[in-house]
Amino acid sequence: MINKIFYKIGILILRILFFFYLNFKYKFKTKIPKGPKIYAVNHPTEYDAFPALILAPDFVHTMINEEIWELLFPNIIFNLTSQIKIIRGADSHKTIFKCLEILDKSEAILIAPEGEKIVKQGKVRAKKGVIRLALEKKVPIIPMAVWLDNKDIIIRNIYYKKLKKMGYLHSPKFRANYGCVFGEPIYLDEYYEKKLSMDNYQELANMVMRKIYNLSKEAKSLF
Repeated sequence: MINKIFYKIGILILRILFFFYLNFKYKFKTKIPKGPKIYAVNHPTEYDAFPALILAPDFVHTMINEEIWELLFPNIIFNLTSQIKIIRGADSHKTIFKCLEILDKSEAILIAPEGEKIVKQGKVRAKKGVIRLALEKKVPIIPMAVWLDNKDIIIRNIYYKKLKKMGYLHSPKFRANYGCVFGEPIYLDEYYEKKLSMDNYQELANMVMRKIYNLSKEAKSLF
C-alpha cells in the first residue's frame, strides 16, 4: 500500500517534469486492456520507460539495469516504487521470479526487448524474455515505441563507484521532440498449449520488435 502511495506521488511529479523538459507528444492506438500485462518498448535513451510510467493506467514496474540502481537518487525512487532490478550472473533468476510475482498481482511490467543496453534501432536481435513471460502467465504484450532524433541525444560518461566501472548515460536534449505511440495488444493465445522451440521464441520476439519499430515511425510522424 505504501509503495502505491509513493508511486502515485512520484508519477505525478515525473509527469510534470517530463512535459516541462521535453516537447512530448503521444498517441494511444486503442484502449489499454485491464489486468496484468507486459509493456514492450524500444530503448534509445534512459528516458524510455517514463511514457509508460506517466501515461499507462497501471502500476508499472520497470526492469532497470543494476548500474542505474547504483545512483543514489534513482535508487531511492526505485525502491519506493517497487521497480525491478536486473540482476546478472548466478542470481539472474531472481529478476524473472520478481516479474512473475508482479504479473500474479495483476500489475504490469515494462521490458525493452532490445535488451538493457542502449542500441540503435535494428542493430540488435530481440530478446526472448518478453515472450517467455507472456506465455508463462498468459498475459498480453502492449507494444509501445518512442522516437527522438539522434542529434537530440546527449551521451555522458559516468563512473559507477560501487561497481567500479565507467558507463554512459543517454538522455534527450532540453525541449527535444520526443514522441510515443502505444500500439494494439498482442495476444499469444494460440501458442499457450504448444511446445515451442528456441527458434519459435525468437520468431515471436522478432515479431514484437518489428511492431515496435513500426510504431516508432508513427511516433516520428507526430511532429
